Amino acid sequence: MRPIRLIVSAFGPFADTQSIQFSDFSQNALFLINGPTGAGKTTILDGICFALYGRTTGNEREGSQMRCDLADEAILTQVTFEFSLGEYQYRISRVPEQARKKSRGDGYTQQKPEAQLFRIDSDGNETLLVETKVSEATTYIEDILGLDVDQFRQVMVLPQGKFRDLLMADSKSREKIFGQLFQTQIYRRIEDKLRQQSSEVRQQVQAQRNKREGILQSVSLSSDDELSASLSELNPLLENAGQVKSDEHTQLLQLTQTLQQDKLLKQQFTDLENQKRIQQSLEQNKSVIDAKVSQISQAKLAAEVMPLYVSKQQRSIEFEQSKIEGEQAQKALENSKQIHAKASADLSKLEHLELEQKSFEQHLVVLNELAPILAEKSQVSVSLVGAEKELESTEQQLTESERRLQTLQSTKQQIQQQLPELRIQADKQHELQAQIFQLQQLNEKLTNLAHKQTETAKFNQQLLQAKEDGQSLKTIYESKVDQHTKLRLDWHQSQASVLAQQLQLNKPCPVCGSVEHPNPAVAAIIPPTEQDLEKAQLAESTALTALNEARSSYKHLKQLLLNLDAEAQSVRLELGEYASRTVAENQQQIEYVQTQLEQASKAIQQVNQLQNDYQRIEQQETQLNTERQSIRKRFDELTPHTVTLRSQLAEIEKRLSNDVTDLNSLNAKQQELRNEAEFCAKQISQIREAHNRSSQTVAANEASLVSASKQERIATENRDSTIEAFSASLISVGFTDEKALLSANLDKPVLQSLEAEAQQYQQQCSVNQSKLDELKVLLAEKHAPDIEALEQQQLLQQQSYQKAEQAWQELQTQVTQLQQVKQQLVELDKATKTLEDEYAVIGTLSDVANGQTGNRISLNRFVLSVLLDDVLLDASRRLHMMSKGRYRLLRKEDKAKGNKASGLELEVEDAYTSKVRDVATLSGGESFMAALSLALALSEVVQAYAGGIKLDTLFIDEGFGSLDQDSLELAIRTLVDLQSAGRMIGVISHVTEMKEQIQQRIDIQKTSVGSLVKLRLNGDSF
Repeated sequence: MRPIRLIVSAFGPFADTQSIQFSDFSQNALFLINGPTGAGKTTILDGICFALYGRTTGNEREGSQMRCDLADEAILTQVTFEFSLGEYQYRISRVPEQARKKSRGDGYTQQKPEAQLFRIDSDGNETLLVETKVSEATTYIEDILGLDVDQFRQVMVLPQGKFRDLLMADSKSREKIFGQLFQTQIYRRIEDKLRQQSSEVRQQVQAQRNKREGILQSVSLSSDDELSASLSELNPLLENAGQVKSDEHTQLLQLTQTLQQDKLLKQQFTDLENQKRIQQSLEQNKSVIDAKVSQISQAKLAAEVMPLYVSKQQRSIEFEQSKIEGEQAQKALENSKQIHAKASADLSKLEHLELEQKSFEQHLVVLNELAPILAEKSQVSVSLVGAEKELESTEQQLTESERRLQTLQSTKQQIQQQLPELRIQADKQHELQAQIFQLQQLNEKLTNLAHKQTETAKFNQQLLQAKEDGQSLKTIYESKVDQHTKLRLDWHQSQASVLAQQLQLNKPCPVCGSVEHPNPAVAAIIPPTEQDLEKAQLAESTALTALNEARSSYKHLKQLLLNLDAEAQSVRLELGEYASRTVAENQQQIEYVQTQLEQASKAIQQVNQLQNDYQRIEQQETQLNTERQSIRKRFDELTPHTVTLRSQLAEIEKRLSNDVTDLNSLNAKQQELRNEAEFCAKQISQIREAHNRSSQTVAANEASLVSASKQERIATENRDSTIEAFSASLISVGFTDEKALLSANLDKPVLQSLEAEAQQYQQQCSVNQSKLDELKVLLAEKHAPDIEALEQQQLLQQQSYQKAEQAWQELQTQVTQLQQVKQQLVELDKATKTLEDEYAVIGTLSDVANGQTGNRISLNRFVLSVLLDDVLLDASRRLHMMSKGRYRLLRKEDKAKGNKASGLELEVEDAYTSKVRDVATLSGGESFMAALSLALALSEVVQAYAGGIKLDTLFIDEGFGSLDQDSLELAIRTLVDLQSAGRMIGVISHVTEMKEQIQQRIDIQKTSVGSLVKLRLNGDSF
């Protein structure tokens, strides 16, 4: 990940919008973020971390707490960060939760947190990945970077006071970080897959064993031996039961066959009796059938005469119909003559109707001449109404414009009254800003003075304590001198007695040479030894050393106190009259001035707003005067025009009659006359049409009457001839009259039914006689069998066979079930053996991969330990150089206590002591060098592995101040080497040597109205 641009608005100490274009630096830049305390150096890193994850680098402030108090209310707190990763660029923007001014009305509303993420391809095309959802943006960033916020802060950013986190992380935390960096999730998945497969195979083996026990329990057995014994016992019993079943079945088949033969013979005797009864029934029905045969003969004779009967009936109907039609024609002729007479009478009205029609048409011509006059009247009326309405509207507009003009003038007057006071208040802004700046500087000096006063009090206390300690040490020293002097005097005084003890009789004294020793010296006390003298001298020297050190410490403290007093006095001289003011009082004054400054800023905004309003009102006033002149001109034009139209309308009304006053009444009168003329024309046409139609109807009815008379004559002749032919045919076939014919006549279906019934009777008689003769021949000399006795015997045999079948079936079921169980057990044992062999492999692999054997190091942690060794080799090379050959980082290989994860802890080898100790024992500066070496090595090694996360950017916040001059130069040389290898490195530091050696810088300027950002590229400022 390589940064391109960072934009912050109202974020931290940045009151307005500040942009940092990282792409302006060289490709692999080493740049310094420089500025005074509180200017916002760390805020730049906070901005990057917040844009990516919504969290700050130190995790001490939430995004909602990053709002700049100096920012204008209209500026929304927002951070936008653009960076490149692989072949794509990304832009993410975040807005934290904050109170913002309402767009309408007064007051504030709560702005909810938002985040937007775009992906930009090489052609500049943007793709929206996340629209507003904060959590979704964070998840997406974690996916593409491969790091969560904690890992980002430990790997790509060394935050202020947090550089030891990666160095001091335990195995579990370091495993998570390195797993993300080196993308070793595949080994974790291998562990999980092996564990899952092992568990599945183990469960399958147990399931097979449980299934085997369940199968044996289903047949109430507990072992394979019991199963074999049961089969051996049941097989002979099953064979014997099968033989018994076969014998019983043979006897049952024989009895069944005999029974079936006897039942057939019994049925034949029954059929013989049935045929005899059928023959008797047929003989009883013979007379009925004979009567039906006679009926069939009469019906056939009647069928020959029936066509003539039907023709006679049809001719009679035709005769009656022609007679009715003649009567109807005569009646229609009489009616048409009456209608014709009435129509002839109506012809006399035609002359009167034609005169009325002509009168209506002449009146209509007169009315048509009034149409142009009425049209002119309508046009003038419409123009008059429009003119009067426009005149009224114009008058209202004049009134409204006058009212608006008065309102604008009143508003202008109010603005003119407000502006002087607001301008006076606004003019105080620069003065108040200068006061705040002075008060802030004063606050720093007061704070410095208070600090020095506190230090002075502390040093005074220490000086008093040092004086007391010095006096005590002086007393001790004097006591030790006295003791040493007295002990030395005692030693000298006791030397005579020591020599006297060594005198011998007749031997010369080593002092006086006499051989006589009349009065040898005697010791009054026990003489001290040389060792006692040495101890006393050492005690005296020790007390003197302690006294001298106390005196040196006292002088040093006194000098520090004098220096501190001088510095405090210098600060008091700078403060002058404000030296007696407290920091709290000065802070209250700052807050008071800030309140006045806010009021002045609001006053400036109000002045600008009122000035804009005043200009807008003047423009509206000018525009309104222009509109009023236009309206007044139009009003003056409309007044005479309305008077002219009213005069024209009066002249037109004089030319019109009373009954026709407008076009509507004219149109109504014209329509009335047209309707009357059309009514007359319609009546004339109807009278003529009725007369012509009645004449035609009379002629048609006369022709119809002649035709009807002719048809009646023809129908009479046809009827008489048909009756004569029917009577002759009736007599010829033997029917006495028409009634006898109708009685003998049958419908065709009835006749066919009778014929079929007679034919069926003949066939039944023939078939019955044939069957009767056949059965008599077949049953000659035979007797009917006893079926019930045979059936009883068959039932007993059936029961005996069923018992044998049931006994055999029970044994067969038991044997089959046991054989199936035996086969299932064989198959289960085979499957279980396969699973056990598989578990022997999978289970072992799972235990090894998941760290269940040996040193309890999992596959993933083993791979990470190898990678960590590579990292530590590179880190040790850097640390060895920065520590001047003293330290190397090592991986701790001892197994942790209990079940705690191990294998990734760190130790440090000290070349000065030749011992290995925990990294926690390193000092602050040493820890910074170790953490820096580890972070740089991690970046280098991760880049070297294909598929690793790209760590081509590193930010370091402070920590260099804890290094001595030589270590600092070595650290800078290390950073330069890493930068030349293709890394972008940003450093935050107050160390002067860093500023001198790093040419590319981001300078943060701290002002009273917010911090400003400037880029320096090789000394040039942008």
